[in-house]
Amino acid sequence: MNRALILGSSLLLILLCLAVIGPGLAPYAVDYEEKVYLDRSGQEDRYIIAPEPPSARHPFGSDPWGYDILTILLYGARYTIFLCLGASALRILVALACVWFWFPRAPLKMTHATRSISALPVFLFVYFIFFGINYNPPLSAQMMALLQGGIIALIGVPHAFSHFAELTAATRENEFVEAAVISGATHTRILFKHILPQIWERIVIVFCQESIAILNLIGQLGIFNIFIGGTRTTPYPLMFHSRSHEWAGLVGTYRGKILSTEWWTLGFPLAGFSVLLFSLYIFTRGLERYFSQRYRRVG
Repeated sequence: MNRALILGSSLLLILLCLAVIGPGLAPYAVDYEEKVYLDRSGQEDRYIIAPEPPSARHPFGSDPWGYDILTILLYGARYTIFLCLGASALRILVALACVWFWFPRAPLKMTHATRSISALPVFLFVYFIFFGINYNPPLSAQMMALLQGGIIALIGVPHAFSHFAELTAATRENEFVEAAVISGATHTRILFKHILPQIWERIVIVFCQESIAILNLIGQLGIFNIFIGGTRTTPYPLMFHSRSHEWAGLVGTYRGKILSTEWWTLGFPLAGFSVLLFSLYIFTRGLERYFSQRYRRVG
């Protein structure tokens, strides 16, 4: 039994469902604030000032501004999960399109250049690009997330292209592909009928690996107050808030609470982000094990 694949796919399915229906399960509106609450349940009335610890009213507690942690987690799930998977899918599609465009024009020659480009620190490029457009942007959080996702996807294309170009060149040497070339098949038919069916499993694995890399990148950006969907700043004192409530942004917003008694403000967003990262990692390991076992059975 492939426990890694079962566990990873189950967790990912649950997270995807939360991303889709999460706002409908939220106990409050996403913009609902409750900085002060009058508690009349005891013998004497008392005022509870945000942040409120986990309770029946706020299962995950509330933050210093009175926002319900569970609500903003459910609203922000779609930004974190869909941007991670969507940017990875776009990166893979663009890389495969580039391989198709240059095939059969010696794609390995392009690989040397793209491998050199992919060796550069992606985080620095993304950070300085986002730094000028991320703070209090005029675009909506949805449009900012789409723009940022597109940039993240395109910056990683050279790495994916070099990998697929090498796979394509290696598969091109097989006898059945040579036979198709000799018979006069077009390069489009060769790619889609002979090469892609041989490397599709590797494409799936690379998609999962790129999703993990993008999620790590989003987490690093969040630590430096670069949030997906844009960063809203408030003066006096200067504070940084995630407009989309994506999980890495919440971790970056509340990271100062790591040693405070308000553990829930950082604990639950960090737990959600960690579970998503763990799910992708264990799902990828499970797929690799599944494909290797299938090859052994065939052999």
